[in-house]
Amino acid sequence: MVDRAGRPADICGTGNVTSLAWTSDGCGLAVGWKRGLGIWSLSGRQTFLYHGADAETREDVAKKQINALNKFVSVQHLFWSAGNNELVALTNGPSSQGQAELSMLPIMRASSLGHLDPAESEQPLFIADDTVNIYRGRSWKPAALLDPQASPWQIVKVNSLYAAVQWPIRYCCISNDGTLLAVAGRNGLVHYSSNTGRWKMFTSETEETSFSVKGGMVWYYHVLIVATESARGTELRLYSRDQELSDAKCLNVQQLPHTVVTMTLQGSTLLVLTADNTLYHYTVATTRDAIRLVIGDSMSLQGLNPSAGRVRAICGFTAGHGDLDYDLLTSTIVLLAGSQLVVLEPKKGAHGGTRYESRLLASRVDSFYIYSGKLTGLRRSVWAMTNRNVAFWPDVVHERIIEIASPACPIAILHDPSLIVTLSNRIDVRFNLPFESIQQEMGVVLYLPQWLESFLRQGDVSLAHELAGASQTLPYFAHSLEMLLRATIEGAKRDDAFSNGVVRLLDCYPESLDVAAAYTRKTEVENWGRLFELIGNPRELFERCLQEPKRLQTASRYLIAIRHQSVSEAFEIHEDTTRLLQLAFEAGNIELCEEIIRFLDSVDPSGDLKTRSLDVLSATLVSENIINMNMASPQV
Repeated sequence: MVDRAGRPADICGTGNVTSLAWTSDGCGLAVGWKRGLGIWSLSGRQTFLYHGADAETREDVAKKQINALNKFVSVQHLFWSAGNNELVALTNGPSSQGQAELSMLPIMRASSLGHLDPAESEQPLFIADDTVNIYRGRSWKPAALLDPQASPWQIVKVNSLYAAVQWPIRYCCISNDGTLLAVAGRNGLVHYSSNTGRWKMFTSETEETSFSVKGGMVWYYHVLIVATESARGTELRLYSRDQELSDAKCLNVQQLPHTVVTMTLQGSTLLVLTADNTLYHYTVATTRDAIRLVIGDSMSLQGLNPSAGRVRAICGFTAGHGDLDYDLLTSTIVLLAGSQLVVLEPKKGAHGGTRYESRLLASRVDSFYIYSGKLTGLRRSVWAMTNRNVAFWPDVVHERIIEIASPACPIAILHDPSLIVTLSNRIDVRFNLPFESIQQEMGVVLYLPQWLESFLRQGDVSLAHELAGASQTLPYFAHSLEMLLRATIEGAKRDDAFSNGVVRLLDCYPESLDVAAAYTRKTEVENWGRLFELIGNPRELFERCLQEPKRLQTASRYLIAIRHQSVSEAFEIHEDTTRLLQLAFEAGNIELCEEIIRFLDSVDPSGDLKTRSLDVLSATLVSENIINMNMASPQV
């Protein structure tokens, strides 16, 4: 067992391993130590780690609080509850008598562990004992998501009548617009509308208990597509949110010869993998009066996929289109088998037929998702959440990969704001409360700079410009360009083609002046030569800023670079600062005036330059009748 840095876990001070417990689905491992407790995902990513408090080094903590904090030390035995929503630990306890204690730690379980939908990356669902937590960050403004205290969660209480009878919750799914939620327990299902706040249950208890969901559920607008197991066999059923839940109101039923392992809805195309390793291709056909599933192609994955039961998710892409509204038999198939992400690529056979070749794309993967943003050049791209980072393939047919570091567990990818949402867990134990809880801490990772850099380095100039154009309104767009500029200047290897591509990209946006000025102030002077070789002479950039009243502050940031280039030319720096001082005064920007005066004091401690600049400013203002006897001059 290792920690996030790859070190043995006992280095973290946890001691020897005393107990292990897998979740019933095999997707999570709980580890108990002599001095702590941890949880790991299937890929090996640490999702939770708890250390006991040390009374000798925590003298400021009351004894009661230390005892409360040490509830999970010296773990003797661990096991998971039936729904994998609670971790039960038998410990020696914090008391000096060594009394055994039984503690229950509530855990929110990602719905993707039951059914992973690669097409839904922006609205993760987490299942608690009788609630579903929906991430609503997709509808938030990007600036609000940067607040670490933000909590964009909606907690939906599952219908109590259904939860009491059909616990535990095994599946849940949400519609693309985020308004409809479906939940399935041991038998039957219920669905919920956030617009009305109402649940719908089966009108007949017999019908509800006659089947169980097996293989997942997906929403097609207001229609719920469900893979079921019952006395009648394996079926795909369609239920409408607008009608009551009953067998009589089922819109369509498709029989299948074997149990459904998983299914994915891409547009109007439904991919269904069954236990006999057969992949079915359905199309959702709609008319004015009806909606039904129409079977298209099917293909066997025998010899390509060793075990259908290990497949957790599947999707497909057709060449040139990206979606599957065409021919399944010539499509590229991506599947997650256990923790291995595998690509099945069609190749032309010797006799004109099609054969498939299997290629391992990545290992130690928890989940993967289809890119669903606006960029047309990424129709065949996928994300993968691995044990150490978030990986992105712009085209699954090629092996080019973009790796983005993620310090915490990634749970969602927001494509329009170019953010990866992360979640970290910490234990919350109160010495005055008889129970424990897990507190979630949200975080975000900006991936826009890495994408721009990768596209430009690979020569995908049009894609980089398309991405930048789509991101121009983001509040951190200028920051992203600055990070891109930094990668250009401070890169270990000089790449002129890449550097020229970055400069051309910067020139397309007015923020480039602010970006260059901000980077100038943050980087070492040794980098200025390379910087201004690429973006232009600082005096020319200064003059461009003077032409725009809103960029006077930016112009002031170039003064230090101009001074550095013309140390012996005091007249030029005096002329530049005087012009900027005059424009700042006329614009009423007194703070900028004060900043310019401080700059003059720093470059000329004698005060001569400051006096001359103020004299010129006063003479100019008087000659233009800006100052009169009734207007007080500002204190600069």
